[in-house]
Amino acid sequence: MIRHSPSDVPRLIDGESPKLIALTATYGLHVLKVTDYNCIDEGDEPNWSTACSDGWSVERTDIIWWAYADEVRELLESTPNN
Repeated sequence: MIRHSPSDVPRLIDGESPKLIALTATYGLHVLKVTDYNCIDEGDEPNWSTACSDGWSVERTDIIWWAYADEVRELLESTPNN
């Protein structure tokens, strides 16, 4: 699993990101998707719009780190049960 910083841009498929697990400063750990991404100039910091698992949005500036949910699932499934 690779933890990404908020400045890393998730890949988009048909305008949305795959499910992400994000640690946020305000709400803790949540599942979300990037539903919109725009950047005026190549050097600009991108703006994200997100949809959270609980039906509200999260500002990119509130995200501490994020990871692809499928990578988190693979990591958990590969961990032996004791």
